[in-house]
Amino acid sequence: MAATQSREQCSSKARESENRTPTAAIRRSNFEFCGFNLKIVRFMDAELGVSSYVWEAGVALCRYFEKENVSFTGKKVIELGSGTGIVGILATLLGGNVTMTDQPAILRQINNNISINVPFACRHRLKVCALTWGEDLNNFNTDYDVVLGSDIVYSSSSYTALVDTLRHLCSQRTTIYLASEFRSGNGSLSFHEVTLPGYFNCQVVDRLETKYIAVYKMTKLGSLDSKHMPTTRIPYFYENKRNSQDRLLTKRILGDYNRIPEQSGGSATRLRAVVDTVHLTFGEKET
Repeated sequence: MAATQSREQCSSKARESENRTPTAAIRRSNFEFCGFNLKIVRFMDAELGVSSYVWEAGVALCRYFEKENVSFTGKKVIELGSGTGIVGILATLLGGNVTMTDQPAILRQINNNISINVPFACRHRLKVCALTWGEDLNNFNTDYDVVLGSDIVYSSSSYTALVDTLRHLCSQRTTIYLASEFRSGNGSLSFHEVTLPGYFNCQVVDRLETKYIAVYKMTKLGSLDSKHMPTTRIPYFYENKRNSQDRLLTKRILGDYNRIPEQSGGSATRLRAVVDTVHLTFGEKET
């Protein structure tokens, strides 16, 4: 009964969003991943805001799936902050049973891109739902195999709700793939390296040094895969930067750690100590 209600709510909110008449300028972009040519249409209007763009973290996550030959066949997948839908669409084409989520105003853009890129024969494995982090959780199951997110860590005001949402959606066997671009001043680096490890086993599995982007693979603490995952790797970028602006941005990003309170203890103390060491690269500490 709960699953049926959830599907009905998703369909209702999707129809409500689609009934709005789009008046935005249209932009089109082409991407190729895993042998699929994706045509992404973006509605450039104020209502969609940052969701009108294909962010590089999303492209990096798709490239990671391609490089690692990831298959979602038979997997129950949910994507947070789908935006244009590029990551969730690829996960569907790679065999997943995918739920794509975002704010209600974004759903028409996602559905439009689904209609362009996903064959009709595959659409029974795909649904689109509105989800407000931390608020709509009872409408969603707690047994997803995979949770996806790309460039959803950009506003510190949403971090608590994001953690609550991830914890709700994940069981002990869930794998999370989170691709993020670290930006100065929003606490995104400390969120990944201090907050998330309090609830999840975190591993950096891919990185784009020149773009300050990392792909994390995570599982819940205490899960069966925990013993196979290393402790979190600290993604610093200081060494071998091209110019003084790169070094200045790096120092500002690292500066997020100066605001970690002493009572955080444990990982926070470890990170503050590491920040004091300048010769760090986007990877592990040099020995």
